[in-house]
Amino acid sequence: MNKKILLSLSVIAAVATIAVGGTIAYFNDVETSTGNTITAGTIDLSVNGQNGGTISPIITEGDIKPGETKESVVVNLTNSGNNDGLADLHVTSAVHSEGATSEPECLAENSGDENAWNGTSCVGTGDAGENICSKITLTYTYDANGNGVKDAGESGTLGTLASKGSLNLDVLPTGVDRKVWIDYTLDSNATNKFQGDICTFAVDFTLKQLGIP
Repeated sequence: MNKKILLSLSVIAAVATIAVGGTIAYFNDVETSTGNTITAGTIDLSVNGQNGGTISPIITEGDIKPGETKESVVVNLTNSGNNDGLADLHVTSAVHSEGATSEPECLAENSGDENAWNGTSCVGTGDAGENICSKITLTYTYDANGNGVKDAGESGTLGTLASKGSLNLDVLPTGVDRKVWIDYTLDSNATNKFQGDICTFAVDFTLKQLGIP
């Protein structure tokens, strides 16, 4: 047989095989899963029943004296989210202001100059160096086990307000309340220079996702 004929037949056979192969059907089945969702969890802290970013003051003291400790301002923390979290608190700012000026404060700030006090107000230059925030110390006790009472092993100090201390309290499970008792003390070495002075400070209460430093 002519070689050209044989080659042509081979090509035709190969094309036919490909054509036949292209029409072969296979049994199959497809199952489609629809409506799949992934939802992020929530971390949400309420403080004294308030949950809005900025809450009411927890301490509004109007009369503290050197060496005096004001005890047990109670702060209630609630995990309103659906994930356990680590509860922290941080003093984020502390600003000193003069407030009201008394005669003893005026004279103390002006090195005993009797003429600094005119009978109703201070006319001296004063001492701009004092900072009552550096004389007030915060301490705390935490209800770590949720029984509603102070836990002796869960107490400590945040240091002075001026030092802007912070602390990690403990894990706050979802749907659970925990109490923090905060005490504050004015240093017994605070002299007359601090009479009437004010420390205005902010405290951040934080609930963080577990495993985050």
